[in-house]
Parts: sequence; C-alpha cells; structure tokens
Amino acid sequence: MLRRRITRSPRLARLRRRRVLTRIFGALAIAGSAALLLYALSRPMFFIREITVGGASRVPEEAVLARIRDGLSETFFGVVPRTHALWYPKAALAQRLLFEFPVLAAVELSLSSPHSLHAELRERAPEALWCMTDSCFFMDGSGFAFSPAPPEAYSKYDRFFAPPEASSTPAAAPFGQQIEGTRMAAIRSFLRALEGLSLAPSSVRLGEGDEFFVVLFGGGELRLRGDGRLSEAISRLQALLSEKDVLPRSRSGEVRIEYIDLRHGNKIYFKPR
Repeated sequence: MLRRRITRSPRLARLRRRRVLTRIFGALAIAGSAALLLYALSRPMFFIREITVGGASRVPEEAVLARIRDGLSETFFGVVPRTHALWYPKAALAQRLLFEFPVLAAVELSLSSPHSLHAELRERAPEALWCMTDSCFFMDGSGFAFSPAPPEAYSKYDRFFAPPEASSTPAAAPFGQQIEGTRMAAIRSFLRALEGLSLAPSSVRLGEGDEFFVVLFGGGELRLRGDGRLSEAISRLQALLSEKDVLPRSRSGEVRIEYIDLRHGNKIYFKPR
C-alpha cells in the first residue's frame, strides 16, 4: 500500500499560530478589563457611607435606617458590594420599605453624592377607619388600611366595618387595600348629605356585593346598594322625610325607625321602631 505524503504549508502554520496568539491576547485583554473594572468598582470613593431619611413622622427613623443598611449589607455575585453608588438596589430597597411599613405611601431614594444616600418618605394621611370586630385601623383616601387606630379616634373619623365573614376570619389581613377609593369617596359623600338631612351616621357596614348599611346614632339603619346613584337615594330619602305623619318621630323630632330600605329603585320600605 502506498502512503500519501502530507506536506505542511509554512503559510498555513503561520496563520494557525496567529489565530492562537490572537485568542490568547483577546482573553488576556478581557481578563485585564474585568480586573480594571473590579478595581474601579472597589474604590472607597464610590461606596455609600452616609444614609439620611426625610419625611418620617409616624415611622421611626432608626427603623428605616436599619432596613436600608440591612439591604445594603450583601454583595452582587459575592464580589461587588451593594453599597456601591452605581449598583445599589434602588428599586428593591424602596419596595422593601413599602412592604415593611404600610404607613408609607411612597419612597424616593436618591444620591446627593457618590457616598451619600437620601431616602425621602411620604406617609399616608388618615381619612377614615377600617374596623374589624373589636379594633379599627386608619385608612387613607385610596381605601388602604395602614396603621392601628386608638379608641379616641373612633368618633373622629367615618368608620367602615368589614363584612361579617371578613370580621370573623382570624386570618383576614388588617393592612392593605380594603375598599376601592372611589367607592369610599362616594359613600363618605353620601354620609355628609345625610347630615344635611339632620340624620347622624354612626358607621358604615359593608354587605355582600355592592350593598352597604349606614348605622345611625340613636338606632336604626339605612340599607343601600351601589354607590354610583347615591344622589338619587338622597332625593328619595329627602322626599320621605318631608312627608308628614309617615315616619314616627320622637318629641325632639328624631326619626324612630328600625330601618329604611332604599335598595329597590323608587320603592322605599321602612320599619317603625
């Protein structure tokens, strides 16, 4: 058998060596760039060393600082500290503060310098109360319950009682979105209109679906459905109250009823007391 003699071209050999050297130098260049980047990222001038908090009133400032420091205590990939000004977890820190402090409506984090971080807080303002069986919580205008309310606040705010099934469930979370903001605003506007009719609302109890019940001081309740046409309910109620000798009244003029049911369109049902 004849063996074929293989000849190696010097030109091909040079090309192979050049490719190998190019790959080696490329790998060295990448490694060097990575080393320079890590060196630059590790310089103390880029580390956050000072943290300030603004806007804290009901939230302890030290508690906020502790959560931020804890969130900056780890590293990215075990190499780059989270305290680095270019890489600190801005969104994650803000979300953590909003989760752990329901009283906060917004958190804005910003760098006043490469080593100084400022957290500006906006707290929720109490507008009404969300009440369970034996306790109430402040709600803001959006219907978000965020903080326990002391008993002395019960008479100063409109009280919304949870549906019976929610009030009797131990696992029901007291914080968070409890009622849609537009619905709460409509019902509160209805309560102010009742005061104009000399009816004093004590609290609101939410029912199934869109039903709700307004409990009056002195006894009795109004039964309603929906919140988009409450102005019509006020007109019907005003017409009923203006009729003489229809509703029983006390000597002082207060209406004495067990309930007035306004859930049936133009028909009104009531039960004297």
